[in-house]
Amino acid sequence: MGKVGKAAAPEMSDEEFESKGRATLDEYLNIRDMKEACECISELGSPERMHLFVRLSIEHVLEMDAKSRLATGSLFHKLIKENLLSVQQYLQGLNEVLEFADDMAIDIPLIWEYLGELMGSMIQDKRQSIDYLGKALEPVKPSGKAGVLLANILRTAEKNIGAEDLNDLWQSTGLTWDQFVPSDENVLDFVKSKKLEYTLRKSKADPIALMMKELGFMLAQGKCDNDHIFDWIKKNTDPELTKQKDFIRALVTVVCQSTIEGESIRCDPELLKFRAKCLLRYIDGDVDRELQALFAVQALNHKLVNPPGFLRIIFDVLYDEDVISEETFYAWQNSKDPAEQNGKGVALKSVTSFFAWLGEAEEETPS
Repeated sequence: MGKVGKAAAPEMSDEEFESKGRATLDEYLNIRDMKEACECISELGSPERMHLFVRLSIEHVLEMDAKSRLATGSLFHKLIKENLLSVQQYLQGLNEVLEFADDMAIDIPLIWEYLGELMGSMIQDKRQSIDYLGKALEPVKPSGKAGVLLANILRTAEKNIGAEDLNDLWQSTGLTWDQFVPSDENVLDFVKSKKLEYTLRKSKADPIALMMKELGFMLAQGKCDNDHIFDWIKKNTDPELTKQKDFIRALVTVVCQSTIEGESIRCDPELLKFRAKCLLRYIDGDVDRELQALFAVQALNHKLVNPPGFLRIIFDVLYDEDVISEETFYAWQNSKDPAEQNGKGVALKSVTSFFAWLGEAEEETPS
């Protein structure tokens, strides 16, 4: 007769898993032994149900004291670091709470602060990725509270790693405040009210260059309308900056780049006509800004190694759409500014026919 094997342990139900998980969390909060907590959680032997542990933990400590919430967030960080909890499982468990957070706010008015402590204390290391925040906050966007929660998360994280390192992490995500702040709120005012202005400073990077990156991405989306561009600039750019030459040059450059089609680097005149409204809004008939716009086009043409017909098409559209006046075209043609000589000679040759046409048009205009 063969030996009778040891009976397999019955599979733990979700209720049993949650009960043991809650007991483990309570013990951890009582003695604050992170290593032992990780061992106990590992011994639960249900890695596929770790999202349940995240949900029950958040619900369990949500109305406890701040120290318990911060400690629980720290535990999540450690579990992920030890590969006992995946980011996906964390997001799944978190989502199960956040999708009802707005309703819970009726009974827990400070819920956004409490959740900020739980989620912000997850950020403990300046080398970790916080790209997951974009997805984490999705369930909260319909309530209009995503910006508030994000601010509370970052303020909590700032206490762990400092403003400078946190800003580096924030910038590395590519996320921007306008993705979370309701469209009817001013992003700059909102961020300042939360004392998080430093997150608007692009760490070790030129803010104009980063603006070009953001606008370039939006303009590359063919269906992006001009009003969306106006809204983004209004929410993310200081009004005084929009009058400065660096802004004008950057805007003109990124708009013209967005109209390039094909390997031959040809400007799509119809698309440029459509985008001309973006240029008109900020150049606004100011002759200095008009001249900076032409210098920007010259620089782009030089960078692209003077593609055939490129500059002529742009000049035609800028003239036809009243973005640039005749006087400014002539001012550009005659400019001897030493700082603007790169590519000037080649540019002048490529638009000889444009100025010939402009001269003929003037002669035909009745006095």
